[in-house]
Amino acid sequence: MLKIIKTVRTTSFYVLCATVFVIALLFLNLQKSHAQKAFGGPINLIFYICNQGQKITLGPPTGGDYIYGPASRSYLNGRPSRMGQYLLGMSAGWLPCTYQCGPYTCVNGGGFLILYHGSSM
Repeated sequence: MLKIIKTVRTTSFYVLCATVFVIALLFLNLQKSHAQKAFGGPINLIFYICNQGQKITLGPPTGGDYIYGPASRSYLNGRPSRMGQYLLGMSAGWLPCTYQCGPYTCVNGGGFLILYHGSSM
């Protein structure tokens, strides 16, 4: 009888730990995703070989990494082309920055996918 109670306690402990782990994992991943978010700022860095597009690091006011992909839409002055250029637009969920390095696919961080944007000259 004691062995059964000990087994039930151990199993309950493992189920509780797994549940807490899954909830924490979901919470951490949900912070990286969003439906749409406005962004804007000057371009600090452009990484040209990323998901057949560009990985762009923006400065303040909404700094961070953004991915300009093949489906991103550009208004006013075309796609991001140089550092110092200002962007203003909407972004979607987080996306890894992948590119080919030999026979392998390499990952260089990631960023939020740019849906559409306008830019300065």
